[in-house]
Amino acid sequence: MMKHVLNVLLGVLVATFAQPALAQASLAPMTAAQVATVRAIYGGARSATGKRLEVGPVQPGSESEWVGVFVPRATTGKIGSEGMALDTINNLLYTPNRTYTIASFPFTEAMLAGEEDARVLYNADNPDLGAFASHGGKLILYHGWSDPHISPLNTIDYYERIGVRMGAGTRDGFVRMFLLPAMGHCGGGEGPSAFPLLAGLMAWVENGHAPDMLVAHRKPPMPMGPPPGAGPDGAPKDGGNKDGHDGPPPEMIREMMAREAELAQLGPRARPIYAYPQIAQYNGAGSVNNAASFHAVTPAAVNGISDWAGARP
Repeated sequence: MMKHVLNVLLGVLVATFAQPALAQASLAPMTAAQVATVRAIYGGARSATGKRLEVGPVQPGSESEWVGVFVPRATTGKIGSEGMALDTINNLLYTPNRTYTIASFPFTEAMLAGEEDARVLYNADNPDLGAFASHGGKLILYHGWSDPHISPLNTIDYYERIGVRMGAGTRDGFVRMFLLPAMGHCGGGEGPSAFPLLAGLMAWVENGHAPDMLVAHRKPPMPMGPPPGAGPDGAPKDGGNKDGHDGPPPEMIREMMAREAELAQLGPRARPIYAYPQIAQYNGAGSVNNAASFHAVTPAAVNGISDWAGARP
């Protein structure tokens, strides 16, 4: 069902951008239950009273990255988010360890409060970077708008909270943030995701030239074969651990290999990525795959600080 929903949803997005009048008609094949499912994914984790339990959910336009994460590639397949979530929930976040399933996990503010010890240890969300800045440190934050694992709203929220804590002027003296359209988790995805991050950072630290624009390219997919101990399709061989190899489970390996094969069919694309809050706008002429066809604009200001149950002052 969800694969059908994604196909319809992607059609709606295309219709909305290309010819808005067609968008409503494109909704016809979706049932009320399917629409509710998609809205629930967009809505993110919430308590029974509607309080947000995470900084932000996945963003519209990220749907192609849902396959294998929230949606199985085949009707009999598994979803990667279930294994990743339960491994963390049951073996890392709480003491003593828990035995939750997806169905039994309590989406409550009390649950979130119980994660605090782990949050202090693992989360890098302290907005007071005074010591780092006083040593001349420079920080470049980046995030893909299509990241299905960690919402880009997390990074925007953190960037804004640095400004609240230290002052926007001080923050802008040592922090830049770049948001990449259609980039997945840390990289990859259908959009340009290869950009000279290290060169930009070095020019800033060594020569004082803060990066305000970087050109990103759609990078060729990395050849991906099965890891040691797995067969050609990622399935476990005889012996080894329960998955047949060290590393991600076979289902995830197969999904990653299939996704890389899909991305290999995409052609080259370059796009200027401007430091937040600027964005790239099409000039109205020229190839959309050419970075020169875009220019910088500054959209209307928005409040990027998230109102959620775990927010700190």
